[in-house]
Amino acid sequence: MKLGLFAINYGTCADPELAVRAAQHAEAAGFESVWTGEHVALPDPAPRGFTMPPELPFLDTIVALTLVAAHTSTIKVASGIIVLPLRNPVILAKELASVDVVSKGRLIAGFGAGYVGQEFAAVGVPMAGRGERMDDYILRNIDMVAEQIIAA
Repeated sequence: MKLGLFAINYGTCADPELAVRAAQHAEAAGFESVWTGEHVALPDPAPRGFTMPPELPFLDTIVALTLVAAHTSTIKVASGIIVLPLRNPVILAKELASVDVVSKGRLIAGFGAGYVGQEFAAVGVPMAGRGERMDDYILRNIDMVAEQIIAA
C-alpha cells in the first residue's frame, strides 16, 4: 500500500515553513507522496456543499510543489488536482516540466475540470464548455507537455 499526505499547500500548510516540515516528516515516515489541492479563488459566500471558508490561506499549487520538492529528496510531489480549464496549457506545461526537473522526476500531475462557478467568474473564464476545453488541452497539447519535460 502507498500512502500520501494531502493538503500540503493550504490551511496550516499555507505557512511555507510548516509545509516543508510536514513534507519532511511525511518523507521520513515513509509516505509515498505529498499532495496539493487547488482553488485559485475561494468563493464568498461559499456555495452549498463547499466546505472551505473564503479566508482559508491557500498557496498556489505550482509554488507549493516547487517549495516542497526543493526541501525533500525522495517523496513524490503531486497535484490533486490542477483546475486545467483555468490555466493556459502552454505555460502550465512549462511550469510542470520545471517542477519535474527541480524534483528530479518526482512529480505526479493530476487534473480536473473544476466545479466552482464563482472561481471561473473570478478568473474571467467561462464555466460553460470547461470539459471540452480540458479535453482539448490534454489531447492537443500532450506532445507539447512531453517536449517541455524533455527540454527542461
